[in-house]
Amino acid sequence: MKPVSYITLFLLSIAVIAGQRQIVLKELLNKQWTNEPVTYPLAFKQKQYVMGSGELIYQGKAIPFQVEPLESWPDKKGIKKAILSFIVTDLKPRTNHTYTFRFSNAIKAGEKTASQLTVKTTNSLTSISNGKSTVVVKLGKAEFPKPADAHTVPGPLSHLITADGKRIGGSSLYGEIKITHYQTQLIQQGPIQVKTKSTYRYSNGKTLTISVIMNAADPGVEIHTHSDGDMLEDGWRLELNKGLPLNEAILIPGVGN
Repeated sequence: MKPVSYITLFLLSIAVIAGQRQIVLKELLNKQWTNEPVTYPLAFKQKQYVMGSGELIYQGKAIPFQVEPLESWPDKKGIKKAILSFIVTDLKPRTNHTYTFRFSNAIKAGEKTASQLTVKTTNSLTSISNGKSTVVVKLGKAEFPKPADAHTVPGPLSHLITADGKRIGGSSLYGEIKITHYQTQLIQQGPIQVKTKSTYRYSNGKTLTISVIMNAADPGVEIHTHSDGDMLEDGWRLELNKGLPLNEAILIPGVGN
């Protein structure tokens, strides 16, 4: 998957009409883009948009989209700022695609049937699949009045399942600093992206956050890690089976969120 932020540089909003936003995606690099996730920032006036409404139109048809709220108006007056996400299925070199996002509150849940992302919960474990791979997490939270040893606290993911159904890997925490609180929650649920967020609070006041992300157009799994302070001897391990081919496990250093 190419960086989402890279392709979004070529998105231009060409018209703002009451109740809708017209967006044009211009291909400038003379490349073919297939099943590419795209994001676009949105801003709304008071009472102009509420979550669960709207539709994204391309070539006269509704397509799957996702809105991630960033900021709300006070007193329940709707969303102020958000990120719109969708998939570009086929953008040829030096061509344009035009999309229309209609955000009238009278338009309820947008089209979701084309997405392969699924979320299922069985026996306290939640499976997130994009049709090619699956990640399994244990949602929940716990407070530890008596701080717990790191290795006794559940990791951010239980295990992964490959396209051929093979169960691999897992995760665990390590280190001497004890943990006072943890929580794993589902914060985005498709149809473009599913995201879980695991938060661990340590007895020294520092926090470790791990996000597990699956995209509809990407067969892989993204894992972002963020710590609000250095803890060189403490952290978490992603455990993969021995013999896993290198092209199935890629580490990209960077800043997570």
